[in-house]
Amino acid sequence: MEHSGTREAVQYRGSILPLVRLANHLPSTAPGAPGSASDDSIQVIVYQDGDLYIGLVVGKIHDIIEESFDLQPGSAGMGLRGSAIVQCQITDLVDVPAALATAGFNLSQAA
Repeated sequence: MEHSGTREAVQYRGSILPLVRLANHLPSTAPGAPGSASDDSIQVIVYQDGDLYIGLVVGKIHDIIEESFDLQPGSAGMGLRGSAIVQCQITDLVDVPAALATAGFNLSQAA
């Protein structure tokens, strides 16, 4: 991991990929909630908005799926879109643009 200005970053496909630790910009949910990994490795989801790429640092990637669900807005707010039942588990869904706005990214002006 390197730094670009005051942000953590990595080299990605010949460019600089800024990193955002989602746990720092979302409400704390429970003990053991996603945070930084205990070893030197990190797990990153690459988010794209137009020509802008941002690495979302997460505690653990459990699975990558494609599934329909009913969004329930009960937990909406503060970087969350709401909750849904995904693969038989209650899952909070991140409002990525809102979480990135708290990290200082204005996606509407990025394009």
